[in-house]
Amino acid sequence: MNHNPQLKPSLLPILLLCVLPCLAQTEPKGTLRARFLDDLSPQGVGKVRVSLSGAGLRDPLIAESDASGNLSFPTLAPATYRMSVDKAEYFAPDTRDVVIAAGSTNNLGELTLVRKRRISGTVRWQDGEPVPTATVQYLPVVVGNAQVEGVGGFFRTNERGEYSMPELRPGRYAIFASYSGNYAQVSGLPLRMGLPSFYPSGSNPDAGGFVDVRTQASVSDIAIVLQEKPGFVVEGRVEPSSASPLGSEVSLILLTPRTPSEFVARAVTKAGERFKFLSVPEGEYVLVSNSRDLQRRVQPLVVGTGGLRDVRVTGPDAVPWQVTVEVEETVEGQRKLSPAPGVGVRGRASDLGQYGMSSGRTDAKGTFKTADVAAGDKYVLDFRSLPPSTYVYSVTQGPQVQKISPFQFVASTEPVRILLHKDGGSVSGTVFLDNGSATPAFVVLAPKNRKDTLRFLTGMAAKDGTFNITAIAPGAYDLFAFSRDDEGWYHDEEYLKRYSGRSATVVVEANGAVSTQPKFIAVP
Repeated sequence: MNHNPQLKPSLLPILLLCVLPCLAQTEPKGTLRARFLDDLSPQGVGKVRVSLSGAGLRDPLIAESDASGNLSFPTLAPATYRMSVDKAEYFAPDTRDVVIAAGSTNNLGELTLVRKRRISGTVRWQDGEPVPTATVQYLPVVVGNAQVEGVGGFFRTNERGEYSMPELRPGRYAIFASYSGNYAQVSGLPLRMGLPSFYPSGSNPDAGGFVDVRTQASVSDIAIVLQEKPGFVVEGRVEPSSASPLGSEVSLILLTPRTPSEFVARAVTKAGERFKFLSVPEGEYVLVSNSRDLQRRVQPLVVGTGGLRDVRVTGPDAVPWQVTVEVEETVEGQRKLSPAPGVGVRGRASDLGQYGMSSGRTDAKGTFKTADVAAGDKYVLDFRSLPPSTYVYSVTQGPQVQKISPFQFVASTEPVRILLHKDGGSVSGTVFLDNGSATPAFVVLAPKNRKDTLRFLTGMAAKDGTFNITAIAPGAYDLFAFSRDDEGWYHDEEYLKRYSGRSATVVVEANGAVSTQPKFIAVP
């Protein structure tokens, strides 16, 4: 038989199809490991669901931690993956990118999951009667004071006056309740009026007892006493405007200006007609009108004994508000702009509480549009869910360009443009005690300009003292390693001055990496 040592050309494609998959199968795999811990105990957290996406995957890869909190993806193709974590009764940490190299293990170490906190209790009148349909809210305690801008919650009491506030972050809170006589009219209950009252009883959020859920998952039996106040009639007329043409429906809401509670009174009428609030206690208020889904602040009101009989509702019309969020980066020497979808944007007029907030998410074109801001009013911008590895570089409205937070805009037809950058740097290192041993810590990166509040970044040093903070805007910072987060006191300049001798100064360049070893600070 005649054997030809030369392969026929027609057989080469078949041979390659057989060989190439074998070569691909022999490519070394990588491993991802981590251990999840509970923030209230040293115990591991089991059944934590972790998913890896991206890297050309059609479907995400899923794994769960074991009873001790250990997680492992043992055979991962080398790539960069997007990791997300989910566990009932715990807050989901931010998604993160993880890099898997061929033949190596990426050990993320110990990752602490924060358990959701809960506060519950009752609301009663001073005569001991329960208050059904009362509204219960909270103010987080920051730098030792209740932060009105951080108002949250909108929980109703049941027929027994009971309430429950789940999914709270660790911290201290000022808890307060309010009651509107409007609900008494609907339910047929006797008309009673209670202005906002903080736990245990009082109108000053900082004079009451703060509820502490830093080191415990839940606190119960927080009883709030509402002080019943005599009310007076407030009535007047709504003047027609472009936002409220003659005959159009208008909803009026009366608010307390310094406590971001639910409305004190509410009425529905038509532009050009009269309105009436039946029971308004003496005090200072702010009137907000809603028409055609447009919101605007009208005017302050002062109610005295005898009430008010001829209030004229006038004020600035609501205007459209448009925000565009874009990511700017340099690709092969060329400036590239791309839309940033899914970014949460909120405008906040602090004196109106939840009624002075306008928020939404950007669409696929990176744009968010609404029409519920009051013309001429100033709003502070907040951001959520920025794309990974980005930071807010600037906020532009007309000729005004802001690069130092807090960012503001004036409600007008002039659009707001938010520019994100991806050239942020990173700061990593290890925290050591004075005896030279590594230790976990709460790490704070504070900008030299302490008023630039958005540039404050925080992170946790692991059990071995290591930490890594990314997406840092270029600039000069001071790095602190505290034993714990002391209610956000790191935002206070005088507080940081007390520990300046143990801070580390770092200068972050665009796309740069800085390594440092901050000194541990034991917080009393």
